[in-house]
Amino acid sequence: MSETNGLNGHSKDVVTEFSWKVGLLNCHSKYMTAESFGEVNVGGSSLKKKQIWTIEHDTVNEGEIYLRSPQTLEESYIMPDKHGNVSLKEKNADCKFVVEYGSGEFSGFWSFRSVAHNSLLGSGDGDGIKCFNKGKPTKMEFWTVQLSIHPQVNIRQLRRNRYAQLCNDELQFTETIPWGAQALIILEFHKGKYALRTSDDRYLNNDGSLSEECLDTSKFTLEIHFGKEKTTRVGLAFKDHEQRYLTAIGTSATMKARNLTVSKDELFAIEDSDPQVVFISDAGKMVSVKQGMDISANQTEEAETETFQAQYLQDKSKWVIRTNGSKYWAMVNPGSGIQANSKEIKDSSLFDIQWQGDGTVGFVAQNGKYISHKSTGALVATSDTLDEKERYKVKITNRPNLILRGPHGFVGIKPNGEYVCNKAQYSLILLEGNNDGTYYMKDSNGKYWSLSDDCHVIADGDVPTAFTIEFHRQTHISIKGPNQRYIRGEQNGNFRVVAEQLGADTYWEF
Repeated sequence: MSETNGLNGHSKDVVTEFSWKVGLLNCHSKYMTAESFGEVNVGGSSLKKKQIWTIEHDTVNEGEIYLRSPQTLEESYIMPDKHGNVSLKEKNADCKFVVEYGSGEFSGFWSFRSVAHNSLLGSGDGDGIKCFNKGKPTKMEFWTVQLSIHPQVNIRQLRRNRYAQLCNDELQFTETIPWGAQALIILEFHKGKYALRTSDDRYLNNDGSLSEECLDTSKFTLEIHFGKEKTTRVGLAFKDHEQRYLTAIGTSATMKARNLTVSKDELFAIEDSDPQVVFISDAGKMVSVKQGMDISANQTEEAETETFQAQYLQDKSKWVIRTNGSKYWAMVNPGSGIQANSKEIKDSSLFDIQWQGDGTVGFVAQNGKYISHKSTGALVATSDTLDEKERYKVKITNRPNLILRGPHGFVGIKPNGEYVCNKAQYSLILLEGNNDGTYYMKDSNGKYWSLSDDCHVIADGDVPTAFTIEFHRQTHISIKGPNQRYIRGEQNGNFRVVAEQLGADTYWEF
């Protein structure tokens, strides 16, 4: 999981520590900020590192939370005292809060009530923070909660343990694995509410229909709720403007709003969308599992059996390759052949992926050998060197468009067509993958990316320019331009193809 989505309640396949990274906006649209010297204020005008708080759930008392400071080295938490003063301290019982949700004109807003003092966290005079009011929350104690996530996600319904996908003009929770672009959902933030945008650029309405425009019926507020069962103990709920919650209805498990209360049927998890790709050999044949367990580069048409999900395991610094049947590639002996023979990740399922700088990769198996292919197409891990037969072109299949975020913000486009990398709001980048391992990118007006004289990325081309994309770590990529340099982001917003080597400013969440 990414640094952001991976801390938003859930990870793939298992339920982990429940926490959400968020921005908290007060009634004047200012973000709660943790200064490096320990002060807490509401002076932030945008969601940057100092404004990203972590909501952590107490492991003993359900419903109680902590607000962890962005100054993570100190592991400090918001703690009010009996006089209403707020400071950052080590975690203790006085740091606990419970969340209360607004109603009426404050519907969709959150308030945080101190467990120890029964007082509400709110804005004070100027940029100050106080925790003094013990009565009903006023507008000074209500907060807009903005998830600090990469907005392209998969959504899992916790009761059914199924993922949403676009099917028959609906979002239906029918997938055990979120496969293909139809399972990709964009969470759009609209002044405290969220809209769910499908891969074909339509919005979910509360009646389950999809519309091309984002309407009032397309916007939902977020709430955190606690279930009874271990696997559905905490989840996100989406509430519409009629105070009804989204759920999965009927045998088709269609996503629509129905109930006025929250049960485990209304709880969802947000997860990263792993890249799904096609691998193409030097002979132009696609790697496939069509023939059964054996993995072979022998197909000319792209289908689900030729599409694989690449997952990075952070704790092992290795990759696993998953089929659409939820089985993993593994090296088998004798012969060091590659098969999709297990639903469990074993040591033999771990691979290194080495990018070659031209859109191709080499796979290194557990035995330290490169994966090559026989004349029949069968994949085997027997090669000590990386030549043509050990190189595979890569094409992403589950990203019809890209949203890129770097250390300084989102990548967005200026009116003159030039891209910058310090935007609070992103611009959708349309992605066209080619079988030679390259990609064409263009803006929503259909203009292709090209390079200016000083190597800025600009959307002004009628003819496409080829770029290459490489995966790194979890859900991060680097992008190499036609000049064989990487796109680098700079604090002033420059988004230029100038980096000769990879570094922190060349990685992009996608």
